[in-house]
Amino acid sequence: MDSENNCISIGGCKGHVSEVIDGNLLKLYTSYRWKMIPRCTGRYTSAANHVICCKTPIDLLNDANITSPFYMSLNSDLDSRCVHCWLQYELTVQGKDPMIIVPIDIQHSCGLITYIKEDEASANTDIKPTHRYIHTLNSVSGFRRKLEALGVQFTTEENSLDLPCTRIRIQRLQIYKGSCF
Repeated sequence: MDSENNCISIGGCKGHVSEVIDGNLLKLYTSYRWKMIPRCTGRYTSAANHVICCKTPIDLLNDANITSPFYMSLNSDLDSRCVHCWLQYELTVQGKDPMIIVPIDIQHSCGLITYIKEDEASANTDIKPTHRYIHTLNSVSGFRRKLEALGVQFTTEENSLDLPCTRIRIQRLQIYKGSCF
């Protein structure tokens, strides 16, 4: 770790190129245990980490004390402050598990892609389904490449997604409020 610049180099084996990370990506990378997804540069998984598979992506970020780079104005008569907020896109791709995409930098160049797995024990019963979250941490090289493979592209207008309407359905964009300033 470069203490002057607060960055580290990751990757460099198992088919990964070496990349330097910093900011929110570095903070999330060092807050939990990640392992490289073989032959998938810039993508790391938490599937073997039973501690975080029960946490939503927003819980993961909040527990790591990561502040969102996005702001939202409260714009009410009583309060004109802005708050930090996380943007969370819930997507369904035909034939795949539902997923949640959470960009963690202002440029939408890196972030979490989380797959929602229904617990098999509750799938065939009347019990309310429980979910496991398979989080993938994605650096710049991995985030864009995976989104492109899904046919998803962030647009510059109002933090929205460009989606091919036949393959992907955006269920909802959720905005999670954070701290006021």
